[in-house]
Amino acid sequence: MFVRAATPVVCLALFVGCSGGGEDKWTADREKVVPTTGVVTLDGQPVEGATVNFHSKSKELAAYGRTDASGRFTLTTYEATDGAVPGEHVVTVKKVKTNTVLNPDDPEADPLSTSEEWLVPKKFASQSTSGQTATVTEEGDNDFTFELQSQ
Repeated sequence: MFVRAATPVVCLALFVGCSGGGEDKWTADREKVVPTTGVVTLDGQPVEGATVNFHSKSKELAAYGRTDASGRFTLTTYEATDGAVPGEHVVTVKKVKTNTVLNPDDPEADPLSTSEEWLVPKKFASQSTSGQTATVTEEGDNDFTFELQSQ
């Protein structure tokens, strides 16, 4: 009985002890990020609930954020709202509504159908077709506006 109770404690101690320096090593190896914010509109109206991604062109890192009711977002790379790595980025914006039709005879069964409704045109969700870019700098104002158009 004692062995079973002690096993999780021993495993936790080994994990913490073997982590190679704890949080200091984790943060020391990170790329530098800077605060980055912005706003997204579609046809002149703020877009609420969209996912915004900044895909670095030179690093294998992306920062992400979600727009609020006014279309504003704050990016996160490692920790909440820490920002994005400096440099050139391809920007994607995605907002999709999933429509599900349940089986009225058995609501617990697999749905009869599902479909996606793109609330921001699909082209903005892909790095190859979004056409949106941003340059994040170490100094200065990293507040971007993306004025998307349906057509």
